[in-house]
Amino acid sequence: MKFSISRTIFLAVAALVLSSGVYAQELHVQAKIPFNFMLHDKVYPAGEYVMRTLTSDNMVWISNANGTTSVLAPLSAGTKSPAKGTKLVFHRVGDTYFLYQLWVDGYTAARQFPKSHPETRITLNTPKSKTIVVAANALH
Repeated sequence: MKFSISRTIFLAVAALVLSSGVYAQELHVQAKIPFNFMLHDKVYPAGEYVMRTLTSDNMVWISNANGTTSVLAPLSAGTKSPAKGTKLVFHRVGDTYFLYQLWVDGYTAARQFPKSHPETRITLNTPKSKTIVVAANALH
């Protein structure tokens, strides 16, 4: 009987510790993006955005005044040292901006968005692209 009660208490404490760790890994990032941009096949207008993600899954929720969209954004290969600052990285091809990565201050891996069909098509016709970085804030 004593063993059963100890084991039950241990399992309850372990579940509490593990579940609080997953909750703590939710990330909120806010950024003011000064230009229209594309993600997948959708154009997003310039403005304030909040991005939410759980490090345990591959979804990123992007919301602005017009609504919320969820997109697949797997973790990319990381770096050895943590990111210095929270930022969004865009590829600019011609006059079109494509969201490429989301970096959060202190993390060694970024969320990298897959290249869309429009970006691939435009890149074929305009091979020159520039990398544009927009500062963001990690909200806690």
